[in-house]
Amino acid sequence: MNIGERRSSYDWLKTDMKQADEFPLAWADALGSNIFNAQYKNSTYTAELTYTETIGKHHLTSGIKGRYKTLNSFENNGQDALFTPFTEEQIGSVFFQDQYALSTQELLTFGISHNHISRNGGVEDDSLLQLRLGYIYSSEHWSYKAYLYRSQFALEPFARYLDLSSFKNTKPQTTIGITQEIVYTNNKQRIRLFLHTMEDQDSLFQDKVSGLGEDTKYFTTIFNYDYNFNVDNKMNLQFYYANYKDILNVEKLEDISGYFSFVNSYENFDFYNGVVWHRNSLDCKNYFDWTSSISLNIHENLTFTLKGDNLLNKAKKTNQFTINPINGQLDALEISPIDQRITIELEYMF
Repeated sequence: MNIGERRSSYDWLKTDMKQADEFPLAWADALGSNIFNAQYKNSTYTAELTYTETIGKHHLTSGIKGRYKTLNSFENNGQDALFTPFTEEQIGSVFFQDQYALSTQELLTFGISHNHISRNGGVEDDSLLQLRLGYIYSSEHWSYKAYLYRSQFALEPFARYLDLSSFKNTKPQTTIGITQEIVYTNNKQRIRLFLHTMEDQDSLFQDKVSGLGEDTKYFTTIFNYDYNFNVDNKMNLQFYYANYKDILNVEKLEDISGYFSFVNSYENFDFYNGVVWHRNSLDCKNYFDWTSSISLNIHENLTFTLKGDNLLNKAKKTNQFTINPINGQLDALEISPIDQRITIELEYMF
């Protein structure tokens, strides 16, 4: 049995970008101006042919894909800003995948794709190779997944266009990694452990300013535990740990967080309490975000809710760096993405 599928599409996108400040902006093409009011339009044409076939225990998928992307226009403050000849990308792809059933509970997968990107304006072409090897096991209570992969990514065209002098011949990023996930479930609980490690070669996150940049390495683990006491009472727990090496100008960064929540129902009331804990090795501070809510189901169509976000006002904060073009960098602002607030909601469904 074989199946062939053909698809084609055309996308047109118009994007507006507006920025203003009392000082000149740090855009490469806007120095000397405190207003950046840009509009750009681009078009994408895509065509794909996919072929699938089953041979014995093999489920095969292969195909080709072509894409043509062009920057139609770019204006800043109403003036033509097409200041470089780089306006087009042509992408050709060929791909193949084999899913082999080792047994009724086991599946072995292999995938490969090759992409070639041609650009105008004297910008270097790229050839990208993607590989993936996977193993999946599933039974009544246990499941296990493992993937070994190699991925390559080219720099996004518009970022290259805005600073062509820096990104004209930027090498594609190559990522090599492995992921593993093991899960146990029964009628009361679900336990999940996820492990992921990878390395980025020629990454944009390397410290290239000092010339000492090394390949960026990542290790991540996530542990989840969900328990259902009964239909009205549930508990969720998550622990997250990440270790980064040679990311930007940081030699080593550790990031740890946890999440714990209770969901309860009693007669016409629903209760929710959740706490997020976060800590990293940059500032070694403990951050807590406590969210709590009480809902009263007055009628099947009418619900009243009282909710509090970041009740302790100790949620994670990140540094927002600011730059004064005249005097240089200013002190960083500590900003939390979660405001401390209490809200009252009345919901009617009809």
